[in-house]
Amino acid sequence: MKLLLRKTLLVTLLLVPSMVSAEELIRTYDELKASLDKAGMKYQEKKASNMVILSTSKGSYKGAQLIIWDRKFGVVHFMESLGMIVPKERLADTETAFLRLNHGLRIPGLGINYKNGRVYFRTSVPLTPRGGIPESEVKNYTQLILAEAANVLPTVKAIIENKIKPEQAVAYYSASLRENKKKTLKAGRYTKELGGKSWLLTLDAKGNLQLAMNGNVVVKSKVTLKGNQISIEDSGGPLAAKTPGTYKWDFQKGKLTFQKIKDDSNGREKVLTTGAWKYQEKKK
Repeated sequence: MKLLLRKTLLVTLLLVPSMVSAEELIRTYDELKASLDKAGMKYQEKKASNMVILSTSKGSYKGAQLIIWDRKFGVVHFMESLGMIVPKERLADTETAFLRLNHGLRIPGLGINYKNGRVYFRTSVPLTPRGGIPESEVKNYTQLILAEAANVLPTVKAIIENKIKPEQAVAYYSASLRENKKKTLKAGRYTKELGGKSWLLTLDAKGNLQLAMNGNVVVKSKVTLKGNQISIEDSGGPLAAKTPGTYKWDFQKGKLTFQKIKDDSNGREKVLTTGAWKYQEKKK
């Protein structure tokens, strides 16, 4: 019952028409491309199919998402390709597992392209009754489908490789989510005192990291997360290191710690690994 209520609430929130003016709606495929261009989102185009293809990534997952402006049926498809092909001998079990998973997922979207056996995760947004889709929803749906696809991918892989039975798919997915949560470094703000100075480490969901000392940003970096490892490459700031560094991270009871794997920057190592960083809860 609780799962059904959560799914119903989420779908309701996604499908209720937004209170936006006509000028804010994307009404054509060309307007969709113009919106992506304005947002600085790079894409490949298949103009004959009214389709753009975005390169996507989340943690260690890397994929591609298709946004298809389907004028015939009056919908916009957001489709994340999972980069896997179902062998013919695994088709029946995969179909059964997908039926079970789509019933249990908060947003059902797993499917198979029967022409080539490729697996995807998709949602389709109707253009009526609004006559279009707001720019903000394009971004939101893109991120939502990417997140759902990345979460379900380990289960899909286990099914196709015949490591689990269809009736085990939902339980395997739930266990995988719990394990991923343990391995996910929480975006947000972390602080500590070191050398008589106040340090603030800020990490966002896109992998951007900033390090501030006494209120002044001293390093800007791009990070790549893979399990409990984090690779840091500085891009700017007066204390930026010239070479990247790799660390193990651990987060327990609101405290974040780092352990060096490889880093030629002694300064970065000292700031990151000396003592724990305390997570700052968002103010309500």
